[in-house]
Amino acid sequence: MAVRGKGMGPLDPVEDFQKPTVVPGSPAADALPEAAEEAEEEFGGPTLVEDSEEAEETSEAEQLEIPGTQTVEPPVIRDGKMLAEFVRPHFDKEEGGDRYVGFEISLALTPAHDSNGHLPAKILEEWLHMRNGNSKRIDVTGVDAQTIAIGLVSNDPESDLILVAAAIQNPVLAVVKDTGSGKSKTVIRLKFKAVVELEKNFSDFAVNHFGDPIWFSIQRTQGSLLEE
Repeated sequence: MAVRGKGMGPLDPVEDFQKPTVVPGSPAADALPEAAEEAEEEFGGPTLVEDSEEAEETSEAEQLEIPGTQTVEPPVIRDGKMLAEFVRPHFDKEEGGDRYVGFEISLALTPAHDSNGHLPAKILEEWLHMRNGNSKRIDVTGVDAQTIAIGLVSNDPESDLILVAAAIQNPVLAVVKDTGSGKSKTVIRLKFKAVVELEKNFSDFAVNHFGDPIWFSIQRTQGSLLEE
């Protein structure tokens, strides 16, 4: 192999080496096509640019499939209670002096709500009609009084607020756009007021937690304080 000293020109990739190392696409590859073919067979042939693009696409695909990175919908029913929003309280006073508070509750209905008696039968019946028809809104009538347990967590019954024989007023099923999960989707939303005679613990909860998420269960009871 020729050795060049100080002041001499740059090395020639072909003439200055007994066995040139040939990289596809280099000057040596142009001068020695046979060696270029051997190098391509040995090292695979794709260019560095192509390799980089493929690696980037693979990396992106792998990144999309990493467990735990996908958006997961939170459970809507847990420990027998349904997740909902306590929209606002409604305070009322009758001529005789009796005071009442209505808890306005709102929730998007899912297939999980269509089992195990989570909702009053009349609401389930009208919900089925809405799903099978073209109605955008149904004002539900004839819902019996219900006993409702409301909590800020699903698994602490000791701290639940119990609304005994609450009158269910203005129950409405409506098709709406829901953006709560960050993505807009069409859902059927149930909204109603559970009305009971005002007590201090009811008013305290109503004032301190309106607008908060709640967990609640609902069960039919006989009679209503408001029907007397």
